[in-house]
Amino acid sequence: MGYPSRIRKKLPTALRKLPAWLARRDHYQDIILRTLNNDGNLKVNVGTSTAWVYSSGNRLVLGAVGPSWLRVRNFSSDPDIDDLIDDFVFFAGQYAVRSHLVAAIGGLTLSYGVAVDFRHADLRRISVGPQNPVKSVDAGRQRYEAELPPSFSRSSRRSRELTVWLKRLNPCDPIVHRALFQYWRARSLWNTDFGEETITALDGVTSVASDALRVFGGHTKRASRSEVAAALNLSSEDGLALERLYELRCLFGAHPPTSKWWDFSEMYEDDFDYYFDLCRRVITKVVHLEIKHRRVDFVPSAWSIWFAANANMLFDTIWFSKT
Repeated sequence: MGYPSRIRKKLPTALRKLPAWLARRDHYQDIILRTLNNDGNLKVNVGTSTAWVYSSGNRLVLGAVGPSWLRVRNFSSDPDIDDLIDDFVFFAGQYAVRSHLVAAIGGLTLSYGVAVDFRHADLRRISVGPQNPVKSVDAGRQRYEAELPPSFSRSSRRSRELTVWLKRLNPCDPIVHRALFQYWRARSLWNTDFGEETITALDGVTSVASDALRVFGGHTKRASRSEVAAALNLSSEDGLALERLYELRCLFGAHPPTSKWWDFSEMYEDDFDYYFDLCRRVITKVVHLEIKHRRVDFVPSAWSIWFAANANMLFDTIWFSKT
């Protein structure tokens, strides 16, 4: 399998042109805005320089900033090679900006207990740069907020908590990205009464934490659930609870249950609040590890430098090179 020989022969020459193209694009960025119904009636207006979320009447606006890497062409006389490079760079830029969106929706889930999904929301792209009508990110945000102004400005405990999460979460690192997705997915499933699948997603948080211990903590083998708890300085009771969560995942979520599926959510309803809180604390510990051992910049000085430093990570993460 793999690419045809003509692609493999010509691709290195074409790729050598990519760093210069990326460097020229450093003066430009894209603002991505996703607008959706505010079904949870959230009252929020929180943001950083690269990710934000605010309510506007019955609408909720998610915003993020990322590289402007569209239409990579003329690297090769072979159109298949141009398409290949264009696809990879597009998905790399998409990963960067969506990681910032994941910081917003992950922070909302951790702070407010809601699972906001941007995938089917209205999309608006504003390209900013010296030769564009909109020159800066601030100007782009102001233009959009003039059309859909924030309707809430007061601070609250949960909005302050969300601000802290937005400043600390780094979903550009696949470890944090995966952990947040599992927690967000668990909340989405639980809010729609899929208890067994919720257990599987919550246990996925612990599985990612085990990977974090290998990546950041120097562990050489996959840790058990109780070993994860001990390594993250959680209590022995928390370790037993993570083991129990794994057992429930095996009995009901990962494999077809023998029976009583109709009563699962009711039988374990009282345990779910504790499991959500426990996995939230696991994510907090994973985030601390990522900050201490940071390997992927979240707000890089230049996106071209970020691409060069993380090309191998991107290859594994967005190109499914191992499947």
